[in-house]
Amino acid sequence: MNTNDPNRGRSRARGHAGAIGTALAVAASFVTALVATTAVPAAATTPPVVTTGTHVSCAITSAGAASCWGQNGYGQLGDGSTTDSHVAVQVTGLPVATAIDAGDDHGCAIDSTKAPWGWGPNLAGALGTGTNTDSSVPAIVAGSLQATQIGAGNQFSCALLVGCSADCWCRGTVGRLGSETDNNSKKPKRVSSPPVSRQ
Repeated sequence: MNTNDPNRGRSRARGHAGAIGTALAVAASFVTALVATTAVPAAATTPPVVTTGTHVSCAITSAGAASCWGQNGYGQLGDGSTTDSHVAVQVTGLPVATAIDAGDDHGCAIDSTKAPWGWGPNLAGALGTGTNTDSSVPAIVAGSLQATQIGAGNQFSCALLVGCSADCWCRGTVGRLGSETDNNSKKPKRVSSPPVSRQ
């Protein structure tokens, strides 16, 4: 092997760029296929989104249809089953989605009324429903929240609310909930230093 070849690094860079381009093309094809095959209200105009977690990936189409694929032993795909899937399956019972995220083992989304939902394993309250009961279909987060963004992490979730406050729930260790303690919470707790509106 000629280690002094000046084109060697360029070839490798071109290879990485090609791999990235291929991945983006696959994602675009996937979203296009979901739009074409999923029946949802025509009035929805959600920007397409793809998100990946540790064991699960999820997406929403421009029509607001939510789908997930991957590991599903505790209902992480939200399709009402506990069967793993190598292809996207539609999340069951979720109204038109405007945001979605896949965490370590659970999923969460916001619907067109700004209500947040969660599904999957719920050992420490990752779904924010006030219980430890797993759910293989979306369950609405407690507290009648109005959310604009949502994120799922490793056994915790957070939502940015209308008015620019923020709530988090589930595992509170190492300050993950932002509530000045390490206590767990099965229901949303207000973050102590919420984002400030830039209006």
